Amino acid sequence: MTAFDLDDTLAPSKAPLPDPVREALLALLTVSDVCVISGGQIEQFRTQVVERLGQLPDDLAVRLHLDGVQRLEQCPDVRTALASVPAGPVDLVANYTAFQDARKALARARR
Repeated sequence: MTAFDLDDTLAPSKAPLPDPVREALLALLTVSDVCVISGGQIEQFRTQVVERLGQLPDDLAVRLHLDGVQRLEQCPDVRTALASVPAGPVDLVANYTAFQDARKALARARR
């Protein structure tokens, strides 16, 4: 895996990826997992990285990690999020309230 900090490394602070960096990341994704790390908000990732890379083919999308999160998707609620992942183990990073909501949704789904 190759890891990069976002702001002032891949792009100027809060700016979208420049074209040469975008092309280099797309090429790197064909041969390696790539992790982009930032302390910014999720919307910042969307505008700086995700929107600039565009729709990636699945074989490349699984290699892109944003702060360790694969396949960045925003879901309206916990139930929708849980329904969108394939069967098998799920890693959940959440605050206490969100974790409890997920636990309850899983319990309801098992009934």
